[in-house]
Amino acid sequence: MYCTYCGRETSGLINSCSSCGYNLNSQRELRFATSPHVYTEVSSQQSLKGIGGWLMCFCILVTIVAPIRLFVDWHADSLVFVRTMLGLVTGIMVWSIQPTAMNWLRSYFLIGIVTRIAALILISTKAYLNDGHWFEHFIAQCIGLFVLIAWIAYFNFSARVKATLGSNL
Repeated sequence: MYCTYCGRETSGLINSCSSCGYNLNSQRELRFATSPHVYTEVSSQQSLKGIGGWLMCFCILVTIVAPIRLFVDWHADSLVFVRTMLGLVTGIMVWSIQPTAMNWLRSYFLIGIVTRIAALILISTKAYLNDGHWFEHFIAQCIGLFVLIAWIAYFNFSARVKATLGSNL
């Protein structure tokens, strides 16, 4: 058997772990791992649970940075305002690890992709902009779409997202 506290192999005949002294008969923890791989898998999932790493970065970007940027740039259109407010609510739901956070994330990403592609189509026809800076706006939308796709990939494959929110996108 293996100790569930430290993961080291123990004799099944003694009541405490010879390495760490953990009481193997404790009512608090009666589970025994049958192999060290089970112990390390459980502990690695537990260490990833919670808001941290890139998940924390996402939360800070959509709940703090994006709203500040929106209110600094008073020339933003209503679509940018709606996307930013949706991101703010989504970030709060993720940050507070709400059960509906994954639904908010799916909606946020879907609306983000649709609006970015629509803006790219409008800009490429030059019907949307009359100021002659259409290429700059086009590049900004392309970068925004690329960043959005990178975040979608993160939320699809991240072990931290799965451990914290219960599933991936």
